[in-house]
Amino acid sequence: MIYSQKTTYFYIDIFDANILFRQSIYSNFPFSPLMFLLILIIALAAGLYMAWGIGANDFANSMSSAVGARALTYRQVIVLGAIMEFTGAVFVGSHVTDTVRKGIIDPEVIGDAHILAIGALAALISAAIWLTISSWKELPVSTTHSIVGGLWGVGMVYFFMSGKDPISWGTIGKVTLSWLLSPIAGAIIAYFVFKGIVKIIFQSDRPLERTKLYGPLIIGATAFIISLSLLMKTNLGKMVLGTEDDIISPVIIGIFAFLNGFFFSRIAVRASLLREDIRKRTYIIAFALLFSSTIFSLYLTPIGKNVDFPYWISIATIMGFIGVLLSYILTGRKKLVEGSEIDRIEEMFRKLQIATSCYVAFAHGANDVANASGPMAAAVNYALTGSLGAKVPVPTWLLALAAFGIVLGVATWGYKVIKTVGFKITRLTNTRGFSVDFGTATTVLVASKLGMPISTTHTVVGAVIGVGLARGLEAVDLKVIKNIIISWAITLPVAAITSAGIFLLLMGVL
Repeated sequence: MIYSQKTTYFYIDIFDANILFRQSIYSNFPFSPLMFLLILIIALAAGLYMAWGIGANDFANSMSSAVGARALTYRQVIVLGAIMEFTGAVFVGSHVTDTVRKGIIDPEVIGDAHILAIGALAALISAAIWLTISSWKELPVSTTHSIVGGLWGVGMVYFFMSGKDPISWGTIGKVTLSWLLSPIAGAIIAYFVFKGIVKIIFQSDRPLERTKLYGPLIIGATAFIISLSLLMKTNLGKMVLGTEDDIISPVIIGIFAFLNGFFFSRIAVRASLLREDIRKRTYIIAFALLFSSTIFSLYLTPIGKNVDFPYWISIATIMGFIGVLLSYILTGRKKLVEGSEIDRIEEMFRKLQIATSCYVAFAHGANDVANASGPMAAAVNYALTGSLGAKVPVPTWLLALAAFGIVLGVATWGYKVIKTVGFKITRLTNTRGFSVDFGTATTVLVASKLGMPISTTHTVVGAVIGVGLARGLEAVDLKVIKNIIISWAITLPVAAITSAGIFLLLMGVL
């Protein structure tokens, strides 16, 4: 990768581990080559460690309800989660990030590249340490809050050292507000979604017929929420549609999903689910995906949204094959026995839950990868150029490194927090798990569009509590909830104190 600043050029070949510096004005370089190399190594190691912590702890947001409801096995979650997290991080993750994540401290107030680089590293390491401790204790905490706490600690140290306050206390207040808003909003929406499903379907005299009637509506609403979250005011929407304000495309996707739901819901609730029916269902789902994708690509091309026609036809074909593969994997090869009406209804929601969980994993990879790659890129940028700009570029290989760390965390310690969120708070079924994911997706979507602070971790846990409370207070484990709330409350101060100590240590060394 080539970096340039005026007449100064640097070439970094990470594959050969050779670093060649070519510089016409050496005095413009803020650090010596050896010091830069040391900061680069520490930044990459700390970023990879942070990414591992994100996978080990924050990944539970994505698919814990699917494991708890037994919609997916843990092995399937590792495979699907790894694919979705990595894809979201590398292809949709932001290639430009804030120099200081979430605007907690003002780099212009500090005005020193050396202090800013070390501060970013201190925040990164402290957040990773807190995520490791929380994962070890099987407690879900917010990755973003951990980073915010780390930056807060750096800002406080600088204030005591210089007398100048770089901290944005208004942003700290918003983060604290999200601590309260996220679980409450998630719990309320998930509560009413699950209550609505129970009222409309399970409490009716003919639940199967109600499922055939309302199932397509639920499928269409789910597709609309997911597509709106992915395409409205996002990098993916701008990249695919050429605009961030398209509402028509999510509506069309929701309509296609609604129409496909007539086939899907009727097959899902059939009395016999033998191997032959599984194969038929696989082909129908694959055909529905291929048909919808093709029609959608035809819609996109003529309306002038900078979309290449052959490209979208290729994407449509690939989605069809992915549909065949995923349907074959997720339905399994075993012969299924006839089940009760409730079992067959839960089967439909199982498929919906898998879809929503995959979406949350994809969105998580796209958004939270910046918690590792952002400070990493900021530290390297400060050390390399001395730039104090508000934004810094994040190269694709850096996103890939962070994504690899997330996948590694999922595969090693991911089961710990999944066990807490998926099993210990309350007992989950597919309908309850779907309500959790739908409530989470809706809460995050509404909050992000309104510009409100939100925590995905807190939203998911709140949604799980909400579906538990729908069955009464005795359905939730209050001891587990108390421990989770305590871990949330101490995240900011613990990360801040740890970061302050690491910052002082690194200042003495570097």
